[in-house]
Amino acid sequence: MCIATMKTQTAALKGKRALFRRGINATVVSLDASLTQNGCAYGLSFFCDDAETAEKVLAEHGVGYGMVIGR
Repeated sequence: MCIATMKTQTAALKGKRALFRRGINATVVSLDASLTQNGCAYGLSFFCDDAETAEKVLAEHGVGYGMVIGR
């Protein structure tokens, strides 16, 4: 599984909805902010096979994320 890190729960929920509309199943997860580069406390977990498409979808919908962990 890969995780796109995000600073807010609102961004994570917006991203989840955008990914769902494109057929990518994602789950909002809480993160330990001290473990991420930008202090992100939330993330979207999805299959790493979908990472490239997920990044494009998030960008298209203006959903900011810090990094993708796990690939």
